[in-house]
Amino acid sequence: MVPVPGQPDVGISLLDIAIAMMMFGDEARQRTEEEYNELFAATGLGAARVVGTGTAFSILEVKPR
Repeated sequence: MVPVPGQPDVGISLLDIAIAMMMFGDEARQRTEEEYNELFAATGLGAARVVGTGTAFSILEVKPR
């Protein structure tokens, strides 16, 4: 979507946050869907679905196993 002039561009803000997390977090990095599933399984969770957003970001729906 085209940003409204004078309004913050949320897409840019999310990208800034993602980059900052990877720069300053000890274990922060981009992960594949399989790597996320392994993390979820280790905590008793399971991926219900992955929703594409048409951007570099996806929404991961997670539920208890």
